[in-house]
Amino acid sequence: ESMTPCTDDALLPTWMGQVVARLAGFTGALRCIAKRFEELRLSGRFRPEDGALAQKELQVLRGCLGTSRLYDPGAALLAPALASEDIIVRTHREATIALYQAVVAGQEWEAVLLEQQSAPSMTAYIGRSGTSALGRLLQSRAVLRMRLQHF
Repeated sequence: ESMTPCTDDALLPTWMGQVVARLAGFTGALRCIAKRFEELRLSGRFRPEDGALAQKELQVLRGCLGTSRLYDPGAALLAPALASEDIIVRTHREATIALYQAVVAGQEWEAVLLEQQSAPSMTAYIGRSGTSALGRLLQSRAVLRMRLQHF
């Protein structure tokens, strides 16, 4: 067998072509969710119900990606920095980046939401370790930015 990268999805076996197409579809949906969170943030809409649908869609897509036959993009420690000609590698890379960007966009929206909460209501977000939900969110966002290699 040749180690030449497959650059044309028409050359993939049928099942693999379907897996790649499905992953590409998820990538497009993740990009839409990231855009929706950005639009919510820029428009100043920071009520929990404003982002509830986008958060639910992101949760469903993360679950679907977790069952990918090409390895869960959300389990990648780093989003690949270099592009590839191989359609499988390229599609997986794009899905990983889109997932992390959608999660970061959601976290940025949620961080502003939490910041705008009044001080008394923030006590409901205090965890057992004494760290606020906002602190945990900012920490998670920093980890994802490192995975995206956005320093």
